[in-house]
Amino acid sequence: SKSSKSWDPGPDGRDGVKMARLACVLHLSLTVALVPPVARPPSHVVCSGAAYDYCIQSLGCTAKEAAKAEGKLLPRTAESLTRAQIDCVCNWLQSELELSDVELRTFVLRAPSLLSCYVETNLAPTLEWFRSTLDLGDAELKKFLIRRPPLLGCSIEANLAPKLEWLQTTLDLRDLELKKLGRNPVVLGLSIEDNMAPK
Repeated sequence: SKSSKSWDPGPDGRDGVKMARLACVLHLSLTVALVPPVARPPSHVVCSGAAYDYCIQSLGCTAKEAAKAEGKLLPRTAESLTRAQIDCVCNWLQSELELSDVELRTFVLRAPSLLSCYVETNLAPTLEWFRSTLDLGDAELKKFLIRRPPLLGCSIEANLAPKLEWLQTTLDLRDLELKKLGRNPVVLGLSIEDNMAPK
């Protein structure tokens, strides 16, 4: 009986199979090369939020200034902040302190965290506290806060009031003397533990 043999395509046949396989590989390689990869932003590029857009569109800031201002916010705050909230804060600041556009720009760039505050529960009570406690008129109050914008975002109970009490007790100040000292925004911007208390 004839022994069974596997089919042999012969030299020409084998060359044909190789050529077919090579053509398939080349076709696949070209296909992969021509199809663009999924576009992904570089890891260092941060998508801008409402604060960034506001600084650019409304305050005329450069991209670098806007990015620096938004970078001072906590990531979660920067992401959740809305244009409506920012407009509310900035419109209130301009109205209450009679800020020019240039002054508002300076205010926001020096204290971008104010953009995330609520007018009714944070900013308005603090502004009134400065006005009544330090006996400041409108012009004096404006000058005071322009020198140190972040003070408007400070807590009265946890920061500002205890600081004045400490100064009055430690320095044995009368109310009038305390007001005069407190009208220097640099003083209220200092830390009791780090700057005022004796080491």
